[in-house]
Amino acid sequence: MVRQFAGRATQALEAAGGAPVLIDITADVRPDPAALIRQCAGLLILGGADIDPTFYGDSPHPATYGVDPEADRYEIAAVHGALEYGTPVVGICRGMQVINVACGGTLVQDLGADTPHHGPPDAIMVTQQAHIDTDSRLGVILGRTEIAVRTGNHQAVRHVAPDFTVVGRAEDGVIEAIEHASAWMVGVQWHPEDPLADAQDLAAIATALVEQAAAHAAGRDATSVVYLA
Repeated sequence: MVRQFAGRATQALEAAGGAPVLIDITADVRPDPAALIRQCAGLLILGGADIDPTFYGDSPHPATYGVDPEADRYEIAAVHGALEYGTPVVGICRGMQVINVACGGTLVQDLGADTPHHGPPDAIMVTQQAHIDTDSRLGVILGRTEIAVRTGNHQAVRHVAPDFTVVGRAEDGVIEAIEHASAWMVGVQWHPEDPLADAQDLAAIATALVEQAAAHAAGRDATSVVYLA
């Protein structure tokens, strides 16, 4: 599923005029994250397994799975680099959680068996409603505040990192979107790249990221939008 979603993200970035480059965070050989950020124009962090809870000062919950501390460390370093260099960032699902943890926030490790945020193992993605703040970056990007989103998560943001604001919530109050107060850094908990999601939302988010990346790259030797998966 991750590779399918990465493929749709690639198509959306290309359609928006970007030049996407995929970095496999689980690969044995990867670019140094600091060097990567210096060379790229924008950063997209996609979904995946759970973040090692030690990165936000917690002990593992029995439901926490797929932890890869080296992959977490890599993405966290990339977020720090993006803040330092002013690189625009979008985080999707785990990507939003990485942004939050990297900047000092914490996570709910498990939303419980009865959460409406995912379905059964054979069809984990579900559709639910989310409200987006009108005057947020994301609200402007999407052009509306009430949206149907595709989700499949058992974790969520608990304490929002300093300098970030909650700009989207599900009907049950779970945080669905966050934004940095000054840096162009946006996180969404849902999957706009899911095949059953509204394709216009993915296109709008990709276009906004590519536009910000182009502005960031102006006068610099950086043209690619890098995405981590």
